Amino acid sequence: MKKINFLIAALIAFLAGTFIAFAQAEKKVATKESIAVTKIVPTPALAKKIAGTQEGASLDLVSQSLTDLLVAAMQQTRKFDVVTRDDLDAVMKEIDFADSGNVDLADKNKAAPGMLKGAKYIVCVKIYDFQDYIEEKRFASLNKSVRSRNLRFKLVAHVIDASTGKIKESNRFESKNIGRSDKDGGRVASGEKDDNLVSELGEKISDDIAQFVSDIIFPTKILAKTGSVVTVNKGAGTNIAVGQTWEVFALGEEMIDEDTGENYGAEEISVGKISVTAVNPKVSKAKVLEDNGIAKGQVIRLIKPAGK
Repeated sequence: MKKINFLIAALIAFLAGTFIAFAQAEKKVATKESIAVTKIVPTPALAKKIAGTQEGASLDLVSQSLTDLLVAAMQQTRKFDVVTRDDLDAVMKEIDFADSGNVDLADKNKAAPGMLKGAKYIVCVKIYDFQDYIEEKRFASLNKSVRSRNLRFKLVAHVIDASTGKIKESNRFESKNIGRSDKDGGRVASGEKDDNLVSELGEKISDDIAQFVSDIIFPTKILAKTGSVVTVNKGAGTNIAVGQTWEVFALGEEMIDEDTGENYGAEEISVGKISVTAVNPKVSKAKVLEDNGIAKGQVIRLIKPAGK
């Protein structure tokens, strides 16, 4: 009987240990935030201003291209499950989807009451300024004319908390004005689908927006520190690069406005600086330049790009 009781006790202990290990493994499983990317459109004022013009046709192409490029850039961060939406109106209507009873609130990966089904955050981008024109310059001494296309657009991006419909953060972005010369007489006309100029500008600005969103929701942090070497949670495909200098901040108390109740986030106290030495697929390494209390979990912010 004692032997049987011992075997039962051992079996219970084994099962308990297995359950604890399984629970810990489940707890460590990485989860991604779900995010909806709305169709990028011009502001009503801009759309009205250039309606029916050649610039209007070009703007349609830019809007379509930027939407696809932004979705791709968001996916490349590897931090989000991306849900696309045709326009903001459709997205905002879905914020009330939970009230329909079709949302399983027991599933933490699905929307909570008042939250957009399938997305915890919404990225809404609008174009508020746009220029696309052909410029021709005549060089009399050479008896030659040179035509170039100039393309520029400005956007404003909002990160919206789908559970409340409130804007979490906003930022403005501007493409660099590019003029491309018509050297061989084969210049692609403004607005044509085979024009690569839009892609050149769109890819860069989409990457910038995706990085902005990622930094708002997932701040760059120190994962580990061993001696004078730190590991940070940002790797290849992001805005981190060898040679950059980043400032390290310890997070203090939450800052709450006593009058409005608005939360401005945690107070940040500078505790040192680091320089990036290696960029790997998922994480990067950096050496400590100044250390006044650098530790795991602290936030870092870029202060000096590589080579500057």
